[in-house]
Amino acid sequence: MRNKILETYEKEEDIIPIKNKLKNYSFEELKKTNHFYYSLDEKNTNIKLLKNKFKEFEMIKLIRKRKNNFFSQFW
Repeated sequence: MRNKILETYEKEEDIIPIKNKLKNYSFEELKKTNHFYYSLDEKNTNIKLLKNKFKEFEMIKLIRKRKNNFFSQFW
């Protein structure tokens, strides 16, 4: 299994505090891991689109906190 879902947030009252924290950052400030770039390629996602849509927090309706185990399969 590649990912393990640690928590799921579906209620607006649970999502609002996370949105508020994100509002303090710009897209450029976020740490982008190798997995982030791998995921972009895998899903054929345009990074410019992500950058343009980053501040549209009202669209967030579900958040899943995950632990990525992809690279652990190689160790």
